[in-house]
Amino acid sequence: MASRKQTRIREGNGPLHWLKRVASELTGRGRLPLVVILLLALIGTGLYLGRHRIAPWIASMDQYRLDADRIHITPPPEWIAADVKVQVLRDGSLDQEISVLDGDLAKRLKDAFEMHPWIRSVDRVIKKTVPVGVEVAITYRQPVAAVVVNGKDGTLLLPIDADGVRLPNNGLQSDALRILPRILGATSQPPIGQAWREKPVLEGCRLAVYLAPMWARLNLVDIVPLNEETYRKKQFCTYELVTRGGTRIIWGAAPNAGPPGESSPDAKLARLQQFIDKHGPLTSVNSPAVIDLREGPIPKTIPRTAHHHQEADQNASPR
Repeated sequence: MASRKQTRIREGNGPLHWLKRVASELTGRGRLPLVVILLLALIGTGLYLGRHRIAPWIASMDQYRLDADRIHITPPPEWIAADVKVQVLRDGSLDQEISVLDGDLAKRLKDAFEMHPWIRSVDRVIKKTVPVGVEVAITYRQPVAAVVVNGKDGTLLLPIDADGVRLPNNGLQSDALRILPRILGATSQPPIGQAWREKPVLEGCRLAVYLAPMWARLNLVDIVPLNEETYRKKQFCTYELVTRGGTRIIWGAAPNAGPPGESSPDAKLARLQQFIDKHGPLTSVNSPAVIDLREGPIPKTIPRTAHHHQEADQNASPR
């Protein structure tokens, strides 16, 4: 009898009895929601602490490590000679140890690639864990003209894209630079990767883009700004095109910049093609010195003189 009483006393004062009392108090009338909330809070805290302790360890595993060979980009076009991926990873400090599980990886890659002067935009970044890798879809810049700038080292040809952004010379195939339309009239040069703000360059670039499909066939070489004029309070610049034979083609304003009454770019181009079809290419000394396309339907021409013949010989020489 005494031993049973001692057992009851031990149970009443022991930890098991204390836990029973706590459970009874917590699960009493109206207290069950409190227990659920407490358990959820404890579970959430455990998961949060576990994630922040375990996640870095998982991310550092070799199977999630991302090196340059596992980063795949849109292949650069033929006119780019530079190794774009190597340059971007180096300049963005992404050639060090990085993990595909890094939450900021997609943004870091996008920002780093868009800093490169040959890249117009990063369209998407897709991360893969099985197998580990990243795909970066890129739209590249394309050179459409070369701006002629007189520098300390002589005359420079600086390639630009359709937005007037200066592109690297050392990343461009040598043949591509030689055949680009040349834009004259620039008085400054922005850093590589930044756009020109000068009107002759931007409008000349627009004219080069418009004439690109016919540039080689028309044997064109230069785009030259002549002067700035005002017509009915609208300012515009007049441009001329120079052929390999030395003929100066008075084109007029750049596309979408002409004064009222000036022929459209399509009308000017059709007029020029009709003249060439009738009189032959503008590459010889027999070509006119000047052709004015601004008013139609027949272009105005000025014949060559002895002086013009000499200029034609100089322009016809290889660049």
